[in-house]
Amino acid sequence: MENVIEQIVVTARKPIVTIEDLPSDLTYKDTALVNLTGIIPLKKALEETEKQLLSQALSTYKSTRKMAKALEVSQTTIMRKLGKYQFSYQDD
Repeated sequence: MENVIEQIVVTARKPIVTIEDLPSDLTYKDTALVNLTGIIPLKKALEETEKQLLSQALSTYKSTRKMAKALEVSQTTIMRKLGKYQFSYQDD
C-alpha cells in the first residue's frame, strides 16, 4: 500500500490526488468498456476492445513500460499497437 501511495504521489500531475489518479486495478467502475449493439465481426470487436484498453492504460500509466506491465505484454507490443491505432504519447 505504501508503494502504491508513493507511486500515485510521484506520478500525479496535479496538487490534489483524486480517484482518477489511482491505478485502474484498484478502482471499480460500474460501466462496460465495450458496448455492443449488435453482431459485428470478431476482428472489429477485438480491435475496438484493444483501442479502449490502450487508451485507458495510456491515461493511467503515461509510460509504455508501465502500460506493458499492466497489460502483461512486451513494451514492443505496446509500441506497435499505439502506432497501429495512431495514439500519440510521450514516454516518461
